[in-house]
Amino acid sequence: MFLPFTFRILHVIIRIISEHTPLVTHLQEDFMTYSEFISEIKYFWHLRGKGLKKQANSHLSGFARHFRESVPESSADAILCRFCREYIDELKYPGDQLPRRHLPFQISELLRRYLTRECAKNHMPQMRWACQLFGNCYDPENPDTHCATHSLLERAYAHEACDQETVELFFGEQLSILWWGQHHFPDTCLITPDTFRNTVRTAGEILSEKYVSPSAAADLEYYVKLYQLYFTWDENGRDGEFDELCRAGGLDFSPLPAYYIKD
Repeated sequence: MFLPFTFRILHVIIRIISEHTPLVTHLQEDFMTYSEFISEIKYFWHLRGKGLKKQANSHLSGFARHFRESVPESSADAILCRFCREYIDELKYPGDQLPRRHLPFQISELLRRYLTRECAKNHMPQMRWACQLFGNCYDPENPDTHCATHSLLERAYAHEACDQETVELFFGEQLSILWWGQHHFPDTCLITPDTFRNTVRTAGEILSEKYVSPSAAADLEYYVKLYQLYFTWDENGRDGEFDELCRAGGLDFSPLPAYYIKD
């Protein structure tokens, strides 16, 4: 049975009256439990499931405000740390009540504030969590700008507490850059030769220092050969069909369909 935030406040008030303690003392600090935190999120999805979107958002906004203003920072941080660990690392909430990759914006904002503070302290695995939760949207260290989280991942990778998930994320970031650069081949390359060389150098350093899955290492090898072939073909005046050169070089390359609007 879900316990709405308003009912929980009433419960606190009743407890205060029964203990003959001044109201302000209890409302200044609320030592919330983790199960209470989760129950509020589940109640949000319970309301959403009934089609009560406005009520659900109003409920969770009120709860998030109370969480920010009344729960001591140390207690709040412990709750949010546990939530990140269970949500990201342990995959405990993949179901209908708490969709895997659809956090309510009120909870996302609580997490952003928490992870911003932790990233400023160079804490792990919080730097990795920040990249996993917000990396495709904005830099959690500078939320007013839309920029890559490469520098944050680099710091997480260099940290003494770097874990395998961070290694995979950082190596995957290099593969993502290479994928982006080639996805309009053979018409054009979206990254410069210098970016290509720097990315390959970083990926090579990761391979020499940490374990990387054979499939990811094979992807890097493919991209290196593909780019080298492209740059050579481009420098030679684009002589011949690029697709045929790829096949001759043993590369399984298929250009993505692209549509260009002419002025």
